[in-house]
Amino acid sequence: MAYGVNLRLAVTPCRDKLREVGAMKPVKFYKVSRGPRDLPEGPQIHWGLAAQNIFTGETMVLHNTPYGHEHLGTLEEFHCGMQWMYEAIPYSDEIYDRFIAVSNNPNQYDLLTNNCQHTFTGVVEGHPWSPLLSFLGL
Repeated sequence: MAYGVNLRLAVTPCRDKLREVGAMKPVKFYKVSRGPRDLPEGPQIHWGLAAQNIFTGETMVLHNTPYGHEHLGTLEEFHCGMQWMYEAIPYSDEIYDRFIAVSNNPNQYDLLTNNCQHTFTGVVEGHPWSPLLSFLGL
């Protein structure tokens, strides 16, 4: 895992990207994470999945928030000026297909059943779950 300042991702506004996201292949995937807004140096509990077009450098982050629900955003919108980290995720067609599916059919945020960790693990692993909630026994 590395700090975000080392990841030279080109960031572009995500105007109406839901219609365009299918044109992003081939991509590199990254897990991006940051602490909570009120504790920026805290644990990296807010997760997102960044997809970077390897030809254009265009990057979008799929994440889930109480105010934005599952949505595509920029890296700036994701990290909100706080320290963030990234980790490469090996590419697979299954991850790509789930990324497109969630991007085009986003669900509402729910702390216990569909938070940012559920969205990330659902896309990357194929079944949504929250490591934090599992750790807490929920």
